[in-house]
Amino acid sequence: MESFKNFLTVAFPQYLSKLPLPDDFQGFLTLSKEEWSSLLPLFVFVFTLSYLLSMSCTSSAKRANNWRDLSNPKIVDKITFKSDEEMLKVCRCWKSGTFPLCDGTHAEHCKSGADNAGPALIFHEKK
Repeated sequence: MESFKNFLTVAFPQYLSKLPLPDDFQGFLTLSKEEWSSLLPLFVFVFTLSYLLSMSCTSSAKRANNWRDLSNPKIVDKITFKSDEEMLKVCRCWKSGTFPLCDGTHAEHCKSGADNAGPALIFHEKK
């Protein structure tokens, strides 16, 4: 931790003080190629840090379905089977507390626009 503190309090300020940072925006227009090349590592660092922070802050809700009928707000499959039960709801969002059975957890996830995966509805075949 001491080396990190040293970097922030000593090394980084010394590095910044040696950079050819102009006093105003128009000063950037007068920089030479050598001065621009000395500023490049700082710009790359700032850009990379900004990108990583924006990616970590913007994508909190992940899609479960990334391939099927993405324009549909909710996908529901109907499967017929022979059984004593009238209908079986199978989870496809992977968020159900009763997985593999659906407990309706997907409803809030679909409303947020983060996904469109509803349950698979399985019906038995009546004779």
